[in-house]
Amino acid sequence: MIRYTKQRDRLSCGPTAILNALKWAGTGATYKEEGRQLIKDCRIHSKDCDLFGIRGVIPFTLDAILERKWICKHLHVKYCWSGPTIELLNNHLLSGGAAIIRYWLKHHFPLIGPSAISKDMEWTHHYAQTSCGHYVFCPGFCGKKYIIINDVVNNDLQTVCHITKRRMHRILCNKGRGFGTVENCIVWLLVKKVKS
Repeated sequence: MIRYTKQRDRLSCGPTAILNALKWAGTGATYKEEGRQLIKDCRIHSKDCDLFGIRGVIPFTLDAILERKWICKHLHVKYCWSGPTIELLNNHLLSGGAAIIRYWLKHHFPLIGPSAISKDMEWTHHYAQTSCGHYVFCPGFCGKKYIIINDVVNNDLQTVCHITKRRMHRILCNKGRGFGTVENCIVWLLVKKVKS
């Protein structure tokens, strides 16, 4: 059984999702090595967003990180889909794939973001009306439920969660505001690279 890594701070959901995807692909990636490098890389790329007061990882940064040569040796991004359907996700998971999902949380809580009145979230609060993006990794199903790594349950971040089809549908249909516009959920459909 794979031991997935728990998100360690409120900004590292994107790098943690990539690290857990690498673990799923069988790389033996660790937080100490690859995890810290991913966090460093993601924060470097998102520094130009500080102008808008955004902290964390934007989708363009995640795209760039997933295209890195050392990651592409183990993972292939089959599709990056904005506003995906649940059927698209189900078909991909049933064929042995996995997904990184960026969805919108409607409220802030301590493990994911600071309070809406703090300086870090001032821009997001003003434009997003208390929504913020969050990345999770979905390696497949457990029975009829989806396995989600690092999701928020009852205002608490849990490493491994099992969610219903109804909850997944709400995640995929949820919209939030980013860069002043309404944004859909984004899904990166992943496949393991076969070792030759």
